[in-house]
Amino acid sequence: IFEKLTKIENQIAGLQKDAEPVETTEAWQIPTEGPVIEEVDENLLKNYEKIGSKYYRIEDHEAVNWSEALATCKSLNGSLLSLQNDEEWRAITARLNKHKSYWLDINDLETEGDFESATSGQAAPFLKWDIAEPNNLAFSINNENCVELRSQYNHYMNDINCFEENYYICQA
Repeated sequence: IFEKLTKIENQIAGLQKDAEPVETTEAWQIPTEGPVIEEVDENLLKNYEKIGSKYYRIEDHEAVNWSEALATCKSLNGSLLSLQNDEEWRAITARLNKHKSYWLDINDLETEGDFESATSGQAAPFLKWDIAEPNNLAFSINNENCVELRSQYNHYMNDINCFEENYYICQA
């Protein structure tokens, strides 16, 4: 009986040792599977809303020209919207005021007809032109070198003069 009692006491002591709180970070505490929770900047939450998998700020109170929209988004630690695919276009346009047009970061300022992203400097990854667009209307003072999501046509893309005033969408 004495031997069994000693064995049980040793087992209890081992269990108590295993149950003691860990003071340091151990390898087992670092997640290796499943979703990783990202730290979200407080300013991001204040200035942007999550739509789909990204964060956006839809400005539909103050209309500005294209350059001002670029600068404003940059000042908010973001960039003017650069749509990547039809899924993003659908998610964003579903949230837009149907009576307002919005700037994108797409332009052909460098080479006429070669539309690129001002954010990346690369060819625009996604274009969804309205009928008969882009047309670079000749009677436009500085031609049409910037791209908007046009209100009258379900927010399909339109090339327009960069000095026009539109609302805009920033992305983080």
